[in-house]
Amino acid sequence: MLSLQFRLLPSLQEHIEKSAPPHYQPGVPRVYRSFRALIDIASDTSTILSQARPLSVSRRHPYFGSEITPGMPVLIKMVAGAYGEILHLTLARFGYASTLYGFYKEEGLPSLYVFEQLPEDSWITLFDFEIQAGRTGCQPYLSDIRLSLNAILDRLEHEGLVHGDLRANNIMIHVKEGKPVVSPSAPKIGLKLIDFDWGGRAGQVRYPVHRNNNIKKIKWPAPIGEAIEIGHDRQLVDSWWKFFGNFRSLGQLNG
Repeated sequence: MLSLQFRLLPSLQEHIEKSAPPHYQPGVPRVYRSFRALIDIASDTSTILSQARPLSVSRRHPYFGSEITPGMPVLIKMVAGAYGEILHLTLARFGYASTLYGFYKEEGLPSLYVFEQLPEDSWITLFDFEIQAGRTGCQPYLSDIRLSLNAILDRLEHEGLVHGDLRANNIMIHVKEGKPVVSPSAPKIGLKLIDFDWGGRAGQVRYPVHRNNNIKKIKWPAPIGEAIEIGHDRQLVDSWWKFFGNFRSLGQLNG
């Protein structure tokens, strides 16, 4: 038996040398090989995304960073379940979400969604703004922030769409040096929604089983498993808005 193994070694070595290992684009999950099949929604053409790099492993959905063209950064979100594509596209059309450039879907693999990466120095979550600004920093902007929120809620209801998870950590606010950028025309405060996993057509999407029911100052409009209906987003916002702006600033917390 041992002599047979030694006789087979040369042919095995030759086979190994001829069978080059598959080439994987650096930073890309190995099940995909590359991000070459992403479809540009606007032009219906494929786009090559190179040098993808992991950005987050702590979230429920992994994120990767890349560029469509030099100087045009994008985020790539890997989603194993549902994603509110129509919600994302509709809100982006009205400036209430980042641009969704494309997606890649293949049976048996998580879907990939490619969208505009908002600059981190000028877009932060409403949750982070509240903590950083504190009560005194929030108060001058509360009225305009709520008007901007109402404009988004009005648009959702007009389009028959729901987000389902409109908490402050899923709302981005446009800032400069830590303060909201105020426009002379309404809505004066720039807001954009993120995380559209639960969203879609009202009555056709449901609250997921992994929803956290233990969050303080949040009142979910319906139980887990129930349909997300028109008006639910506004009810959720109303439940936490009454407390918004009451956080002490980071300076006070650390003092």
